[in-house]
Amino acid sequence: MEAKKTNDEVLQKVGGRQLPGMLVKRKLQYFGHLMRKMEDNLEKDIITGSIPGNRRRGRPPCAWINDITDWPDMSTNKVL
Repeated sequence: MEAKKTNDEVLQKVGGRQLPGMLVKRKLQYFGHLMRKMEDNLEKDIITGSIPGNRRRGRPPCAWINDITDWPDMSTNKVL
């Protein structure tokens, strides 16, 4: 019996890496759930970036909506 197994052997046995695909799918499902909510929902306003005001100086944070528009190669208008 073999004492050590490589990462590639284990991945082959379980069918490859599935986590990144699952994360994309669940994030898109959650986005669809949020977009069906009523217009005056704070969570929906935060995700779509429609909160008024100024942000701090420095590099802009990674926006949640950027992932949603990048993954299916759609524009923001089509997604919203």
